Amino acid sequence: MKKIALLIVLLAFFASCKTSKKGAWVEKDKKAFIEGCEGEIKKMKDTPDGKTVAALVNLEEFGKKSCECALKKIEESYENPTQAEKDKEGTDKIAQKCGADIMLELMNQKK
Repeated sequence: MKKIALLIVLLAFFASCKTSKKGAWVEKDKKAFIEGCEGEIKKMKDTPDGKTVAALVNLEEFGKKSCECALKKIEESYENPTQAEKDKEGTDKIAQKCGADIMLELMNQKK
């Protein structure tokens, strides 16, 4: 789970635009974050962590919701991906919380 959270955070840094602001990143930054984040989670499907997640919930849905959660919270906290990258500890916490929250949400829906 920690590896998944780390991947989510790392993907936030693919694009940077100086016109982004807290809570209002430009579409280019948002799109790059989501595409990269979901792509990395899909790549994990054959790894031990990916198999664990897939055994519990739909991996694609987990990726989509986790990435959207992470983007929302990181966007609210940082003006752009470059600024977020400078606070690895903070972004890791956000990603871990989103991953855990989404996992619980999806597992509860399965019941």
